[in-house]
Amino acid sequence: SLLTNNVTGILCNSLQEHIDSTTRLLENTALRMEIGSAAKEWAFENASIEKFGLRFVTAVGELL
Repeated sequence: SLLTNNVTGILCNSLQEHIDSTTRLLENTALRMEIGSAAKEWAFENASIEKFGLRFVTAVGELL
């Protein structure tokens, strides 16, 4: 999964949830830092060009 709710980001299903989550992040520096750090770590571990390349090659191989 690209995003784990309240770990690497915040999922919102409505405008009000978006407003509430944004307000919560603006008011809570520790939470902002925690989510930001977790998202950055996830990106370094999972979103490198090498990882995407490997997934692409694997997917193409499965199609053949």
